[in-house]
Amino acid sequence: MVETTIYTILSTSPAVTALVSDRINPMVLDRDTGFPAISYLFISTVSSPTFSTRGSQRYRFEVSCWAQKALSAWELRAAVITALNGYSQDGVVIQFMLSRDMFDHISETCRATAEFYVFSNL
Repeated sequence: MVETTIYTILSTSPAVTALVSDRINPMVLDRDTGFPAISYLFISTVSSPTFSTRGSQRYRFEVSCWAQKALSAWELRAAVITALNGYSQDGVVIQFMLSRDMFDHISETCRATAEFYVFSNL
């Protein structure tokens, strides 16, 4: 499962865990999550099935790096990109696409995002 692969890569990256410990969550952060933290969200999937196989899958997903200061969010995003971009193992390939910066006025936190394509034959 691709979601498990993403979590495993992030949670075993020394550079990422040095910044967030185990604060890596699918979709949304828990209300009591400290900062910095990571949430990740799958945006879409494109399938190329054949008559005899499931075919290849292309997933698009976003990793949000949350922190109270922009520099911390940017540092975390850089660690995430380094951990994920170019990953190629067990039929899964990950490619960095783009990044964005945002500020959440409700939580007063900075959000630095990175979007990736995940190609899979699983």
